[in-house]
Amino acid sequence: MSNIVNLDITMYGIAEVLMWCHDRNKGRIGGVDTPGFKKMQALLAEKPQSGDYFTLDQFWKKKSHVAAHRGRSRHHRPLLVRHPEPGQ
Repeated sequence: MSNIVNLDITMYGIAEVLMWCHDRNKGRIGGVDTPGFKKMQALLAEKPQSGDYFTLDQFWKKKSHVAAHRGRSRHHRPLLVRHPEPGQ
C-alpha cells in the first residue's frame, strides 16, 4: 500500500489549511516550513488583486492536486502540491 494519498483541494481549502496549520498555530505544530506548505503559500499569492467578484470566485474554486503522506500522525507530514493537469 502506498504511503501517499492524492487529494483534490480548492484554493479555498488550501487557504483554510494554511490558516489553521500556519497562521493560527504560531509555531506550535512542526512541519509548516516544508516545501509543500511553501508551495501552498505560493499558490495563494497568485490571488487576483482585482475586486471583481467573478474573478475572485473562479480563483477560490480552482482545484489543485495535493499529494499527502498517509500515516497515523497528522503532524510532521510534508504536503506536496502540484498544479492541475491541463484539461481537468
